[in-house]
Amino acid sequence: MLGVQEVASNLHSIQKCLDGHCHATTAIIRNNKYSGPSQFGLLGNNSRRHYINPGRFGLLDTILLFPLLKAFYFIKYFCTHDILWIIWNETFLPWGVDLVISKLSGKQLILMHCGDDVRYRPMQRVIDREFQFSSWLHDAPNTGRFLSKLYYAKLSHACGTVLSMRNQSTFQERASVMFRFPMPGSFKEPRKPGPIVRIVHAPSCRYTKATPIVLEAIDLLNRSGIPFEFHLLEDQPNDLVLRILGESDILIDQPGDWVGRLGIEACAASCCVIGGNKAEYNAQFDSPVIQFERNAQQLASILAELIHDRATLEARMSGCFNFWRKHYSEDAFIHFYQSLLTNKAKTFQPLKNQKQLLLSAASGRVERASIRLFYNPRIE
Repeated sequence: MLGVQEVASNLHSIQKCLDGHCHATTAIIRNNKYSGPSQFGLLGNNSRRHYINPGRFGLLDTILLFPLLKAFYFIKYFCTHDILWIIWNETFLPWGVDLVISKLSGKQLILMHCGDDVRYRPMQRVIDREFQFSSWLHDAPNTGRFLSKLYYAKLSHACGTVLSMRNQSTFQERASVMFRFPMPGSFKEPRKPGPIVRIVHAPSCRYTKATPIVLEAIDLLNRSGIPFEFHLLEDQPNDLVLRILGESDILIDQPGDWVGRLGIEACAASCCVIGGNKAEYNAQFDSPVIQFERNAQQLASILAELIHDRATLEARMSGCFNFWRKHYSEDAFIHFYQSLLTNKAKTFQPLKNQKQLLLSAASGRVERASIRLFYNPRIE
């Protein structure tokens, strides 16, 4: 049983992958405009989807209809399913009571954290600095957000297996499994670069994706006279983005520590990816992704080298494709899923000094008292 908030096609892709490997699944999905069932095909006879579509009745949806529908589906299906998989921090019952019920009933519970559902940026930046990594410089403290994220992170670790990443695990208390998802592929072998190198940048948020830096780098390339094509894709449906990636050579993703959904989609399309690649940050495997720093001149130099050196570009495109096949293809995800069920998945631990770091970043008495009293990380 999967739900509720669709984030970067995770609900659709996980359900389709499990369904295709003979698992009976039910997904209750609050959908969004960027993804839908069309790009993942039909489900088998043993699986079903129910959509909770937002925006029909405005505030009435938020305060009444959505909570009632989610509770109805939880009551209807909970007893007939063995595993509950929650994505984001939107649960079936208020305050995450369904997580406690799952824990007490002995069902396996998987909590998939996706970013700002649990990340508290004013404190996360002190964790990042431990790895000489600069992030989240412009976010002011907010007591309400702090309390809600601390509560959900603590509840998740108390009730189930947590899938996450270091850059969002501000309040990590136990060992977590590195966030993973299945990405269907449309190519059997790596592609070769086209006659004119085609570069794509598809920001969902210009600040997070460093779009001003990307545009400055592209302008530097244009002024140098290097021949290439550049496509800026904003506010486009995911199936269109996937089609264009399959015809492109380079994706400029975003600065960061690891590759996200868009970067993996590009790897599956055999694009060379410029994005996040700090394997030591999450204690993970090596990646062929080229690290993207917030420096336009450096980004322009990387792009120029790839355009001029076709052998290097082809090798990067091949490396990214094989990285997807080994770690993020549907077959790889099924192996990962089995490791979750048997508690053999690779994990990363809270930092030994994480509580002290959070206390050093706490703003005000409520944050300091809450960390002292309620945040208790444990190295396993």
